[in-house]
Amino acid sequence: MDEIEPATSPPFVRMGTRALGGRAWLLDGPDVPAQLAEKRRVLAAHHDVVVALDGTELPAAELLDLVHHDLATRPPDAPPPDRRDRDAQPQPPLPPEPAPRTRAGSAAPTRSDATEVRVERGPNPARVDASPRAAPGRLHPPAAGPAPVPPVGPGPNESIAGGLHPIDAAARLVAEDLCLLVPSNGGGGWVLGAASVCFPSHWRVTEKLGLPLAAVHAPVPDYAAELAHRVDRFLGRMRAGRGVVRRNWTVHTEPDLYAPDLPAPPDPPIAPGEAGQRLWLRSERQTLIRLPRTGAIVFTIRTQQVRLAAVATHPDLRTRLARAVAAWPPHQVAYRGGESTRGPLLAWLRSAAD
Repeated sequence: MDEIEPATSPPFVRMGTRALGGRAWLLDGPDVPAQLAEKRRVLAAHHDVVVALDGTELPAAELLDLVHHDLATRPPDAPPPDRRDRDAQPQPPLPPEPAPRTRAGSAAPTRSDATEVRVERGPNPARVDASPRAAPGRLHPPAAGPAPVPPVGPGPNESIAGGLHPIDAAARLVAEDLCLLVPSNGGGGWVLGAASVCFPSHWRVTEKLGLPLAAVHAPVPDYAAELAHRVDRFLGRMRAGRGVVRRNWTVHTEPDLYAPDLPAPPDPPIAPGEAGQRLWLRSERQTLIRLPRTGAIVFTIRTQQVRLAAVATHPDLRTRLARAVAAWPPHQVAYRGGESTRGPLLAWLRSAAD
């Protein structure tokens, strides 16, 4: 929570990026096994809603290599570096060379409770198979013949016969949701080319596929005026190996990580004294890196949330959140759940500070 920086005055939508530097690209942590399990549940039930593809096999295969590299080079059981020591523990976001191909019998990166992934290299850029068999998370050499059909697919989005698209496979190995941004055909901007987003915050990735970023963020108040051109210029200047990180925050009325739809107003209404238990502080740690071979940009989303009551032990954050919520103009209030959320949220933040 110490990375959340609420905007207490306009503009309320800001880039807020910092150099990734020595910070981890993909976060480990005690919540990873539970999030991977929830991903499996969401993929089994909503695969064609949370995975969207549009002919991006080459950059997606490069992303899968990058995820394998990150997992392989992470010290065993290493916790994520905290604010005090993360700059002393550099973890480059990009491998210096393309990840080596796995040979028969060789060890490969693993993550607890991840899905087994087998990558087949051949005429297609990549073909992968994911299944919850023994030795989860291990990379295996391809078996003879076509790859088995994964248990959660294939569906209409499947673009590689007999296996998962590589971004689908990569996202099963990590808690982060993964998106690929590619240059628009018309030039001068970026579009959403592929994504696996199991933990959306009131949006659906299949409705955004192929859209420029300004259209992807159309529901976000002030994005078009404050950020659209700046974001496109920033992405166009990104260099491979120089990642950035940012955080956002919002408040949900339900604890579900998979939250594609706007919720109905709380029923019964939330009383100010109940807000600590009935509201959830939700934050996304987002990173952007440019892939060196294909030039596509990877956008990762690591969702973390706690009951609002946890803020009571962070007085500085509680005070800044109260100032931010009090300063929201009407269009921000509407976007963030309406007065039925803002009212008890602000009252609780102010009362907790007393």
